Amino acid sequence: MKAAGVPVTVAASKAEPIQTLVGDKDPGETLEPNLTLDEVDPEGYDVLVIPGGTINADALRLDKSAVSLVSVFASAGKTVAAICHGPWLLAEADVARGKTATSYPSLSTDLRNAGATWVDEEPQDVRGQRVDAADVAHA
Repeated sequence: MKAAGVPVTVAASKAEPIQTLVGDKDPGETLEPNLTLDEVDPEGYDVLVIPGGTINADALRLDKSAVSLVSVFASAGKTVAAICHGPWLLAEADVARGKTATSYPSLSTDLRNAGATWVDEEPQDVRGQRVDAADVAHA
């Protein structure tokens, strides 16, 4: 998104560096958050992108601030995109119900149990149902 010129704010549970992982085991890029999740004002944003990866996504779904932020974005009708294991947070926030979702295959049962229709296909640009990278970049 940054490469497309979209302003990006990185928010985290704590005001500490975020260690990304490649393949859930090898250290990737370290990111400095701009804000904590509690400091995010949803009024100032059009899109919420939830990162993927098993470990960080699992930690986010246990974070009350992350769950609340997803709920607020979804209630306001704003775009919420989730990558890989990120849809765990959509299930936790109870915003997957009635939506069509794709994810890493191991989340299919979790998303179905959360009321979503899970599909094993590439995301498509269908407002209110699925989001792809182009949709996020132009929101």
